[in-house]
Amino acid sequence: AIESDSFYSIWNFNSASKTATQIIPDSPNFEGAGGIAQTPDGKLLYTRRDGKDTHIWMSDADGKNQRQITSEATDDFGPAVSPDGKYIVFSSLRSGSARIWRTDIDGKNPVQLTEEDSTSGDHNPVVTADSKFVIFNKAYSGDKQTSVILKIPID
Repeated sequence: AIESDSFYSIWNFNSASKTATQIIPDSPNFEGAGGIAQTPDGKLLYTRRDGKDTHIWMSDADGKNQRQITSEATDDFGPAVSPDGKYIVFSSLRSGSARIWRTDIDGKNPVQLTEEDSTSGDHNPVVTADSKFVIFNKAYSGDKQTSVILKIPID
């Protein structure tokens, strides 16, 4: 028999002192493996796998006061925060395939931003500096397996 265990944690690296501090302890929950982002006020957004689903969590910069932001029975990943601190955007499998979603910074009022399409998936959202648009990668499946970069209004 062979047993293999994987543990994930999140660390903060101080480039001035060249020291690293662990802020999210070792866990088998794939901490941050699906993406990490920082809010304008310094809070940390990261993914955590709970059972079979991946959700977005938030904590203070030091890892304290952890709380779950998304909770749908599916995978949410690739979080990004609008520079104005109003929204979190992310990819989600809520509708069956990867689509870009937006939620208020506290996790309330989720809205699907990209349309359903059985031939593609939407990934890697980034919010523009003016907080008005989301830029993302649309990857097409099939024979050509092409990918394009698109921009949509955050509203």
